[in-house]
Amino acid sequence: KLGFSYSAHNLIAYPALALLLGVSGAGLLKKLGRYEVLGWMGLILLIMLSNRASITQYWSQAKPLTDDIRTARQIIVNNTKPDDKIIAFDTIFLVESDRDTIDGMNHSFFAIFPKYSNERCRKLHVINPNLLIQSLEKKIPRLIEYSDYHYYKLTGKLGSSGMARFKKVLKANYRLIATRPDISRPYIRYYFFIPR
Repeated sequence: KLGFSYSAHNLIAYPALALLLGVSGAGLLKKLGRYEVLGWMGLILLIMLSNRASITQYWSQAKPLTDDIRTARQIIVNNTKPDDKIIAFDTIFLVESDRDTIDGMNHSFFAIFPKYSNERCRKLHVINPNLLIQSLEKKIPRLIEYSDYHYYKLTGKLGSSGMARFKKVLKANYRLIATRPDISRPYIRYYFFIPR
């Protein structure tokens, strides 16, 4: 049950593009001459081949990336029960560890709507800063995972006063149990917290 980077969609695009070219190429062959169609298809093939570097880079990172996911999964599984709710801003860790998230956080920080009322958030299955911080105060998430990148994005969602409140509640109610570098982006670290 191991996923890959979200950049894997590029690998899916190539067979789809080849199929599209084949179908459209057959239609163009009737309208245009054979050599003109072959020329266009050759040009598109060259463009695809020029992107070979990104495919090679993806596959060279796949092994360390999967190791990174396995390590994060192990931290989560070792520190939570199967029915525990957690907050994982890297949703692949949530999926790979087979854990559920707290209400409203199904889409990581994309589900945080600062201007929505508590009632509207509950109705739409999203969350606002108030509900997020209340869940931390009640220690509902049995584990919290985020990275430096998510910390930055969360600051944008919560604002400076909301982020100060978030940090204060996190520090009072949770303790750091692990930190890991991101293999594909070494300047970013992951942080894992559990309730005190």
